[in-house]
Amino acid sequence: MSDSENSSNPGTLPPEDKERVSRITADIMEPAFRKAVAEAMTEAPDMEVISAVANAYAALLIETMGAKAASGFMRAHADHIESLEEKLATAGKA
Repeated sequence: MSDSENSSNPGTLPPEDKERVSRITADIMEPAFRKAVAEAMTEAPDMEVISAVANAYAALLIETMGAKAASGFMRAHADHIESLEEKLATAGKA
């Protein structure tokens, strides 16, 4: 994606096909991700591996959508995670 594409309308993301996203996550991304994390765990402590995962994810987002959109995307992920924690707490599962 070019810099002009990244800066033209930052923060606006196209709609997703949720079924396709779920399939790609389960069939492609998660297995590869788990394999990479398992390999990294043989070389570094848990927190360093988590930091490496976060750094790699952030770099991918910035490269793909630009820094401003990546920041908003990560904020939306944080909000979603927080809402899951709140739902578990209200359901008595936290």
